[in-house]
Amino acid sequence: MWTFDKQVKKEIDAKRPVIMNIARGYYGSHSVTVNGYKNYKTTKTVSNGKQTKTHNMIAIYDGWTSGQRYIDYQAFAYDLISSGFGSFNTVVVKN
Repeated sequence: MWTFDKQVKKEIDAKRPVIMNIARGYYGSHSVTVNGYKNYKTTKTVSNGKQTKTHNMIAIYDGWTSGQRYIDYQAFAYDLISSGFGSFNTVVVKN
């Protein structure tokens, strides 16, 4: 199983796009190109103070639309019923 920090961030930070072949979910039987990521933080007030949560988003081009879209990594990787199970492939772009 690949992880957001060890594969997605590492490859994108090294300027290497990633191909994700997705078996099920919204992008079932489809491949997308990962070209970036974003980290969003949300904060909410709870009874004992504030609670901050980080949302890791994978930036993709899906070939279905003309613009960039985002996949929520947490939902993609850990929701066993509708997760986007598939493979993660690194790419080397030659000049």
